[in-house]
Amino acid sequence: MFEGLPEHIVDMTPEYHDEYTLLLKEFAGARADQIFGRDAEFKRSKVRFGFNWPQWGSGYQPGSGLLLIGRAANGEDSGWSLSDLSNPSVELLNEIKSKAASRPFALEVWLREYWDKSGGHGYSLSRSGYWRAAKAILVGWPDYPHDVHWAARLASTNLFKIAPTEEKAGRNPSEMQRSYQLDRCIKLLELELKIFQPAFVLVVIGEWHQDLMKALSWTEGPTPVREQPYILHTAKREAQSWVFTKRPDRIAAPGFAEAVLDAFKPRD
Repeated sequence: MFEGLPEHIVDMTPEYHDEYTLLLKEFAGARADQIFGRDAEFKRSKVRFGFNWPQWGSGYQPGSGLLLIGRAANGEDSGWSLSDLSNPSVELLNEIKSKAASRPFALEVWLREYWDKSGGHGYSLSRSGYWRAAKAILVGWPDYPHDVHWAARLASTNLFKIAPTEEKAGRNPSEMQRSYQLDRCIKLLELELKIFQPAFVLVVIGEWHQDLMKALSWTEGPTPVREQPYILHTAKREAQSWVFTKRPDRIAAPGFAEAVLDAFKPRD
């Protein structure tokens, strides 16, 4: 079933592969106006999309780890146009999944490699408010082992798996593009939760959080947090503690991290 796929892709379950393939096929089969709205036929061959695959650190521990959920792939590769995806073959579907998971198996390897501009990398992850905040949270986590890379026990995914790759196309998916893939992406996220079994889930998607909160079932909450500017909601989903936040793009990472760490503390 997984012939021709890299080893770290195979580590996801067969059910996950099936759902991801259905997502790709559904997106490939969409009419251009369902994805683009205006100027649909022109954009069908011009706008290229990239795809996202979950990552996890080499020391990630199901049952006690933190899962970080971002918004979208945000232009990570050269991608495929809707025209390229017409009637996709098995080989093309495997190529897309391989490209989506082309980062090194261990999350910390990728972060270490791209943290600073070097070796021809055009962008430094150390400039990203999102990843600076993630680092500050993990470094400040109670009892976190400081003899390993800060991301070694982190799992990371994005709510939306498909997004434009070019800056002029917005890079994050439009409202139409989010709506078209939302149901399948929720199913993929539920499978990721089953696979990673996180104790803590940090959702850093800002105003997009409403769709996710409505789609999942909760044991407690979600409860709005109004007393400080960074945290939007907290919730419980069985034994998992969830925190929903604003995007830290323009927020100083230390203040944001302190707010997140405080929101995860158990309350009497």
